[in-house]
Amino acid sequence: MLGCSSKMQSYYSGKATIVLIAGWSLIIIIAIFFGIHDHAQERMEVLLNVARAEARKDLMYKEWLGSLGGVYAEVQEVDPSVTPHSLQRNNLKTTAGKDLVYVDSATMMSQIRSISPPNYVTFSNIKTLYTTLPQNQPDLWEKEALLVLSQGKEKEYFSMIEDGMSEVLRLMLPMYANAACLKSFPDVEVKEGDLMGGVSISLPVRTFDNDYVFERALFGRNFLIWILGICGILFALRLLQKENIARGQAELLQEQYEQDRELLLNSAGEGIFGVDTSGNVTFVNAAAAQMLGYNEDELIGKNSYTLCSCAKVSDCPIYASFKYGKAYQGGTETFQHRDGRSLPIQFTSNPILRSERIVGAVVTFSDITERKKSEQRLRESQQRFKATFLQAAVGITQISLEGSYINVNRKFCEIIGYSEKELKEMRFQDVTHPDDLQSNLGTTTRLLGEEDLHTLHLEKRYIHKDGHVVQAKVSVTMVRNEAGKPIYLISIVQDITSQKELEGERNTLQAQLAHTQKMEAVGTLAGGIAHDFNNILTAILGYADMAKAHIPADNPSRKYIDQVFKAGNRSKQLVQQILTLSRHGQIDKKNMELSSIVHEVLKLLRSSLPASIELQSDIDSDCGKILANSTQIHQVVMNLCTNAFHAIEQEKGVIKVTLKRTQLGDVDLARYPGLSPGAYVQFIVSDSGHGMDQDTCGKIFDPYFTTKAKGKGTGLGLSVTHGIVKSYAGDIAVHSKAGVGTTFTILLPVIDTEDDAGEITPKDEQVFEGDEHVFVIDDEKMVVDVARHALESFGYQVTTQTDPVSALEIFRAQAGKFDLIITDMTMPKMTGDILAGKMLEIQPDIPVIICTGFSTQINKEKIEAIGIRELVMKPFLGQDLARAVRGVIDSPRVA
Repeated sequence: MLGCSSKMQSYYSGKATIVLIAGWSLIIIIAIFFGIHDHAQERMEVLLNVARAEARKDLMYKEWLGSLGGVYAEVQEVDPSVTPHSLQRNNLKTTAGKDLVYVDSATMMSQIRSISPPNYVTFSNIKTLYTTLPQNQPDLWEKEALLVLSQGKEKEYFSMIEDGMSEVLRLMLPMYANAACLKSFPDVEVKEGDLMGGVSISLPVRTFDNDYVFERALFGRNFLIWILGICGILFALRLLQKENIARGQAELLQEQYEQDRELLLNSAGEGIFGVDTSGNVTFVNAAAAQMLGYNEDELIGKNSYTLCSCAKVSDCPIYASFKYGKAYQGGTETFQHRDGRSLPIQFTSNPILRSERIVGAVVTFSDITERKKSEQRLRESQQRFKATFLQAAVGITQISLEGSYINVNRKFCEIIGYSEKELKEMRFQDVTHPDDLQSNLGTTTRLLGEEDLHTLHLEKRYIHKDGHVVQAKVSVTMVRNEAGKPIYLISIVQDITSQKELEGERNTLQAQLAHTQKMEAVGTLAGGIAHDFNNILTAILGYADMAKAHIPADNPSRKYIDQVFKAGNRSKQLVQQILTLSRHGQIDKKNMELSSIVHEVLKLLRSSLPASIELQSDIDSDCGKILANSTQIHQVVMNLCTNAFHAIEQEKGVIKVTLKRTQLGDVDLARYPGLSPGAYVQFIVSDSGHGMDQDTCGKIFDPYFTTKAKGKGTGLGLSVTHGIVKSYAGDIAVHSKAGVGTTFTILLPVIDTEDDAGEITPKDEQVFEGDEHVFVIDDEKMVVDVARHALESFGYQVTTQTDPVSALEIFRAQAGKFDLIITDMTMPKMTGDILAGKMLEIQPDIPVIICTGFSTQINKEKIEAIGIRELVMKPFLGQDLARAVRGVIDSPRVA
């Protein structure tokens, strides 16, 4: 019933409220309408009064000027535009010669108005019916006003007009003729009292337009009255319903309070409970009950002392809150869970005051078990980090922005030899190599200046405590706070000294390999040149030999032929040097002692050296035998000693020659990658000359490279020396430094055998004739012609062919016709060894001689395996070829 009655009362009170508010609003609207209307009437009256005052002022001013009469003034002081032409006849000229013009009252009025500034709110003009001046002629509205005033029914004429975007009040008062007017207009037929014109006033309404202010004030005032009235109505109704509403509202507030408190307590994520002054729990939320393992009802009335682990009640901060009113913020405590386990919590305790009297306390707490675990994990992580930091396999440092060491680990101390205590009293600049200091400072500057740059990697050198240089690879990281401000640097340092040394050795080996490959390429090129050149020499020497045979001994041409032979032989020796570069030359070798040749060269060298150069020697006469050619060894020793002499030249110096036996192990092979472990003869030539830089050292074995002046060297000496040494399975190295001197070291393998192979000597020079049929194949026509003429001169029948494929077809078609085959090794389409093999398949018993100027594809072992009887080197003479032919034909073949 109470609820239904309240609803009915609310319905009727609401309807009455609407009616009263609507009636009161209508009254206010009517008051506003009449206020606006009255304001419009008042504004019009104000505008007319202002316009009339301005018009009357002009009329009075005109009458005053008219009472004064006219005046004479200088011409330049009068505006001619306002001077009537009819008055020009009244002009005078003074005795001083000045021109004077007569100015009447009307003209004075017009001129004064022309130079007077307009009123800031009104615009007035005197308009006449009898004027020729443009400025005094009336406009359309003024003509209409003068027309109305001329009828004599109205004393004034006014109206509101629109002037562009604004509203203007226009007013005209009549102006009647008097004596002054008649004097100013003598030609006009009017009399006193007639209408002459009028004073026109234009008054902009916007100048006095305060409607906005008025209306705002009017609406504001009435709105305030309306609001006050509404408030009065509502207040009155409120008073009428206060008793019923207050009772129902109290019930609702109490119910709402209970709901809000329940909602607030249960929606909080933290545990909340209240206690009275005895410490008993008076209320509790669901979160607190859940954290402690109880139901909410079980906690109500339970003493709070049983929940915490305080040894004494007086030690509990909750006790201090409800006993002494002392708040406690952010404390940590251990509560007892229902199952008996300890629950770490963080709590806040605040006293409850009513009428300044303590009635209890509110405790808010949260479970910090996970936080405690996180803190424990953090401590463990810090301990692990500390252990990792101290025991890391790389150096780790923490450096301040000023460069001081904050923390260093053990590995870093080991890397640079200082203790942790010593380093913490130093800056990184103190242990950085001076040449790397600027780049290190630049790295720090970059990390400080570029916020997006966190880590930089670099290589640097440290100075160890004992003074030696430590090569290191460093990663530097800038550590910033949450605001992005740099706070310190962390450096990860890895000692790469050994790695750098290995890289240096690897680079040396790569350089040696590159040089070896280059020399092999040069050798390949030299071999190709030697092949073609030997073909040419074969033709030159062969034809010269045949020409010599047909020229009598007393003929002067014989000496020319001898010069051809001499030049050919020199060319043959030059080709032999070129072949030495390729290490494929057919050189006779024998087991020999190197010491005898060295002694011989030194004996020759001593007689040619100036007294300023001291020649020192340390020769081991029993250092072992080597397999070599004595001429080539002589050339090698002489080349190196001559170079040493040229390096010193006219200055004082020392040349030292050393010969000894040495044993190479696996470690030594890093410097000599082409050698194998074992015993070697070591030949060393050193001088105290001007030396060479590293770039020059890398080129000295290149053919035709020389540092000597023009005319003092060909650039082939060291190239040939290099080729000879390599052909003996040895190695040559050079060590030099500009301004210090140069040392050449040659290593040649020792031959551990007592058998001395005698020098291979050529067979006796004899002429071997025959009548056999010889088939000669060579792609060079000059060579086959020389061979044909030479063999025919010894009685042989000769068939020639320059195409190996065609030669094979001829041989196949005429099998058994030929007694011996002579073929070149290097030919297009088919090489000599392949051609010989195919011919031997057709006729296995036919003897074959192969000729070559140079070839890496053939040697004595290979030709014997194929079945070839003899190898003849180009260039050859006729008797050389005939000797080989006769020897092959007469020698029985070994099965």
